[in-house]
Amino acid sequence: MALTKPLVLSRETVAFGTFVKTDSPLIVELLGTAALDFAVVDAEHGPFDRVAIDRMLLAGRAADLPLLVRVPDKTATAIQGPLDMGAAGIVVPHVDSAEQAAEVVSFAKFRDGHRGFSISPRFAGYSTLPRTEVLARGDAARVICQIESTQALEAVDAIAAVPGVDALFIGRADLALSMGMADFHAPEVDTAIRRIAAAARAAGKVCGMYVPDIADAEQFFEAGVSWFVVSSDQGLVQIGARALMQTGRRLAMPAGEPADGEAPARVPDRQQQLMIRLELEALNAEFAYRVDHGPATSAADLFTEQGSYGRQGGPCSKGREAIRQTYALRDAHGVRTARHVFTNLRLVFDSADRVRGTTLQTLFAQDGLPPLPARVLAVSDFDDVYVRGADGRWFYESRTITSVFVDESGRKPVLPFAASP
Repeated sequence: MALTKPLVLSRETVAFGTFVKTDSPLIVELLGTAALDFAVVDAEHGPFDRVAIDRMLLAGRAADLPLLVRVPDKTATAIQGPLDMGAAGIVVPHVDSAEQAAEVVSFAKFRDGHRGFSISPRFAGYSTLPRTEVLARGDAARVICQIESTQALEAVDAIAAVPGVDALFIGRADLALSMGMADFHAPEVDTAIRRIAAAARAAGKVCGMYVPDIADAEQFFEAGVSWFVVSSDQGLVQIGARALMQTGRRLAMPAGEPADGEAPARVPDRQQQLMIRLELEALNAEFAYRVDHGPATSAADLFTEQGSYGRQGGPCSKGREAIRQTYALRDAHGVRTARHVFTNLRLVFDSADRVRGTTLQTLFAQDGLPPLPARVLAVSDFDDVYVRGADGRWFYESRTITSVFVDESGRKPVLPFAASP
């Protein structure tokens, strides 16, 4: 049975997959239910012999999940075996020169190559396909060369230009070590990554790389990386289990009390920070919607019971009811159409339940009903403190507005902050 889901390997379309490091076909079946674009069986660092790889590729077909294999070395046997078993392609580690890249391609291709030919393996339909189709299928397998040394970095343009190389894959960890860097996030490593991405782009090839979490992918997508291997089956299980336990501990312990063996203010990891960021962006969007579309007084419910909202060095409404009254007084001003646009969210994580943030607000406002002329009334910095409630939802503990740009005509936002009643 052939895969019906094609492998996504394109410069124009971003694709996400993960490494498989556990020798179990069930892992592949489970990943197939998650709508991943692909997965890579890691035979370089995982416990996979030829029989184990065969089982994993069979599971990939059953799950309709395109599987590639990161082979343990650059030999003909290591490359031909997974392709005969039906792998969608191979990821080849430590390709350090154009000559090595050309040899890898020759081991993977029939025409203009040296791949051993047989119509009996899985990729050939177990001798049921015409010879011409077998040749076409075999030569359609993707070849991805891993760039992970200073030698490969120096030769990256030549490697990318080799016919039959479909993509370059950045091995950031080994590359950093080869550069003498213990920090994989060092600026020099980042520059090297961008250099590799540029070489792939110039040659019309795809650039891929491993990232530990999805948050790490954004900056490299902007640099030209479009094919991401995110974490691994092992990493995803650990992330899910940790998130479960942290949520469970919060539900089980009294408010403000740390769980056993846990520091009172443990900073969340990168994956948790990403999830918190999404939740806080949703909170800011909900705030803007309530203020703009009404009832504006309901924005007070997004604050803690004793939350505060006011201007830097000016009046402040303290407590939910005072904030509600502030918006009631604003509404009494008359018909005004406003749109609050929040951008540039920057966060500082004090703990998994308390975050400080700064966001930029651009306020469009005019008296009357739309459509109205587009005029910016104010641009302000909002300094926020977010806290997680007992039910897991986020609230504003405080919001402080600092005006940056104001309307030249002297018009001002109508928001009468006041002390609590």
